[in-house]
Amino acid sequence: MAETARRMTTNNRKKVPGSRFGRINLVSTWRISAVAFVILLSWFAAVMVKPAFGQVAAALLFVLGVVTAGAIGGLVAALVAATAAFLLYNFYLAEPVLSFRIATGRDIVPFLLFTLCALVAGILAGSLRDHAKAAEHSKSQLASLLCSAGRCNQPFASPICAPL
Repeated sequence: MAETARRMTTNNRKKVPGSRFGRINLVSTWRISAVAFVILLSWFAAVMVKPAFGQVAAALLFVLGVVTAGAIGGLVAALVAATAAFLLYNFYLAEPVLSFRIATGRDIVPFLLFTLCALVAGILAGSLRDHAKAAEHSKSQLASLLCSAGRCNQPFASPICAPL
């Protein structure tokens, strides 16, 4: 009996679409592409802005890119974007350019502050997006439970069940 139940769950697991080794989710692929595009766009804008407006404006463009990446992709995307911004900023914008070294000891503090601000802003934007996604999931579960309980025809429950 237990053998049959185990075999049935194994067979059902293979048939579930979007399972661990199933199809690739197009929404996540779109988000990954969007996050990469945002970081590359902020890098390009920072490189173009630095000669005219200085290094601070370029750093703020990177922070804006990290916040946007966090809002689009969530917490993990924000952390990846902050790491990419850190590396791109250090390599292309911080003196000496085209190396990962820092010119003087005085340049360490602004560099660390930039990295810290990018991380905090990205984490906040990513957490906000993840919490909103969890709230939407809870709302849909509650609506499904109310509808399965037969309360969809009740006047107070109809706005919750309406999106289903």
